Amino acid sequence: MKIWKKISLGFISVILIMIFVDYQALKNNIELIRQFENLEKSKRVELSESHKIAYSIQRIKSNIREILHEEEKKSESYEISLASNIIKTNLPILNQSLTKINDATQIDFNFAEAANDLDELKQEAEEIKLLDSLSFMVNHFITDVNQFLNLHESEKFKEADAFFETVPEPMSREIQNLIAKIAHSAEIDVSEAIEEMNEQVSNAIKLGISLTILCIFLALGIGFYIAKTISKPLNKLIDGTNEIAKGNFETTVTIDTNDEIELLGDSFNGMAKELKLKVNAINNLNSDLVDSNNAKDTF
Repeated sequence: MKIWKKISLGFISVILIMIFVDYQALKNNIELIRQFENLEKSKRVELSESHKIAYSIQRIKSNIREILHEEEKKSESYEISLASNIIKTNLPILNQSLTKINDATQIDFNFAEAANDLDELKQEAEEIKLLDSLSFMVNHFITDVNQFLNLHESEKFKEADAFFETVPEPMSREIQNLIAKIAHSAEIDVSEAIEEMNEQVSNAIKLGISLTILCIFLALGIGFYIAKTISKPLNKLIDGTNEIAKGNFETTVTIDTNDEIELLGDSFNGMAKELKLKVNAINNLNSDLVDSNNAKDTF
């Protein structure tokens, strides 16, 4: 292989390794960000929809009290009708929010199941239990509110008042407490996710530094190998040149690198051979001259 190909191959190898390292680091970071974004999105949905349920229940309760208050004052039916419409408007919102919360939690559960994270699966399973309880209570609350409205529309005002104080009102407080637990759980999940993300980012940084150091040593190793493959045959040529300078014309060098240095070694051996022939010819000529001079002197 030619020297320029060896050097190019070394550089390309280092570049490919660096690209692979950067790709793996980028891939891990993207996956980490995607996981955190999914978790953040789902928990944000849980928090916002839980608060929406709490707010809607508060509006329903306040308007029920408004109805009872207006009935006690014997006010005009307009105020009562308005409060009743607000109640009926907020009841579907409860179901919509429940659906959104359940969907978000199910996504988290499926994600944890796909990742085979047992701790996360256990945590999500507990959260699903809380949401099941919340769904049961909210549906019960909706039924109770409708029953209150039916009693009121049937002009059973005292029964409606007593029913509200004994059934929907206590149920609403239980729902508020349960929503507080769900919100707290979601906040803990987000906090733990942030800590885990920070830990994974720290590990990714450490891994990136380790791989960078590995690449540096690998680049040094490749450079050393290329330098050695070039310097070793050159040292042979230098030694052969020194031997010829000492008059050892039998010197030859053996280079098997399949590159330009091997061609240089072949040229060196050819030069040494030609030099030997010329030196021998000169020596023979000198010998003939000496013999001729001796003959001349004898004559």
